[in-house]
Amino acid sequence: MRLYIQETIISQFAGWSSSMMPLVTLQMRCAKKGIKAAQFEEAIDELVKAGRLEKPAFNRIRLL
Repeated sequence: MRLYIQETIISQFAGWSSSMMPLVTLQMRCAKKGIKAAQFEEAIDELVKAGRLEKPAFNRIRLL
């Protein structure tokens, strides 16, 4: 399930005009896919630690 959540988060960048997305937008897109807030936050932290995402600003996330 964790891998599914992580891949769902990464897939939300497809079709987005930039590699950086507001965190709230990303969370809302994932909520539509059935991912709860706690699952989302945990997966974001894991993806940042793995080097797949970066949090360059307070409320933004960047796909690496």
